[in-house]
Amino acid sequence: MNYSIYEYRYAKTANGVGLGLVIGAFLGTVLGFIANNIEAGFVVGIEIGASIGFMTGLLMEKW
Repeated sequence: MNYSIYEYRYAKTANGVGLGLVIGAFLGTVLGFIANNIEAGFVVGIEIGASIGFMTGLLMEKW
């Protein structure tokens, strides 16, 4: 595999965003099911999960 510098450099950030999206969507759906509004919980979960995943991915780039 022949990666460029940028692809390798931001791989962990992209993985963090992807994981945050998946986990946020799942948690948001569960919370929305509890609050009896699945769509709003799904959207909020995706937004929160993406932002948290982006921050943790950026932090993981240091290591």
